[in-house]
Amino acid sequence: MGRPTRWEIGAVAGFLLVYTVISLFAKPGAALTAFSDLSGAGLWLIAVVVLLWAGFANQGRTRWLWFLMAFGAALVGTNFAAWLYYEVIIGRERPTVGNARVGSGGTLLALPLPFADTLEPG
Repeated sequence: MGRPTRWEIGAVAGFLLVYTVISLFAKPGAALTAFSDLSGAGLWLIAVVVLLWAGFANQGRTRWLWFLMAFGAALVGTNFAAWLYYEVIIGRERPTVGNARVGSGGTLLALPLPFADTLEPG
C-alpha cells in the first residue's frame, strides 16, 4: 500500500465537503435522514471492501489482522444497515429487544479489534 493518489485525496475531500454542506444547510427530515443513513452504510461498505482487499494482498499474521479489521467493519456496517432499513426503507422506529434496540451496536461491534491488535503486522 503506497501513498494516496491525488484522485483518492480529492474524492475524500469532495465527499467531506458535500456531506458537510448538506448536513449544515438541509432541513431536518426524511431526506436528511436518508442521506445520512445511506452515506454511513456506504462508507462502511467501502471500508469492508478495502480491508478485505488488504487482507488478500498480505500473508501470514498480517492477513489475519486485515480480515479481523474487515469483520469488525462489517459488524459496524450491519449496524448502519439496520438504521437505514428501519428509518428510511420502512420508516418506523427500531424495535426494542429486552433493554437494547435493534441496530444500537454496543461493544460487540468492536469485538474483533482487540484480537486484530494482538497480531501486530510485520
